[in-house]
Amino acid sequence: MESASMRCDPLAKVLAREVPTVRVAHPVEKIVETNRRMEVKGRDQELAELYGVHMPARRQLDRVMLRQFHRLPGFESSFVGLDDLDGKGEMITLDDYLGIPWEQPNVAFDLRAEMEAKLGMKPFEPL
Repeated sequence: MESASMRCDPLAKVLAREVPTVRVAHPVEKIVETNRRMEVKGRDQELAELYGVHMPARRQLDRVMLRQFHRLPGFESSFVGLDDLDGKGEMITLDDYLGIPWEQPNVAFDLRAEMEAKLGMKPFEPL
């Protein structure tokens, strides 16, 4: 819904649109991610030695399954099941206390347009 000021002011329309943000990873984040991948790979090797080759394959299938579920566009997916599978639920990270959703600025977005883009549909045109 547009307010009266937005109908008159074209700049307000531009500012109300969602602006994609580019996030540059910090070098330490890259090191942490590389370390995490090495830990997962090592854990999978241990499981293969203890329980057989099927166990790392099963964990990989579980990871693929748990990555498929997303929230609606505009809402951040939390991937709780994936975090639990990887053992991240037991650790407190920077995102746990700096990435609190209710402290983020509200960004205006059109849910219908986002879903149409996600599903590959053509935009809705009113009659």
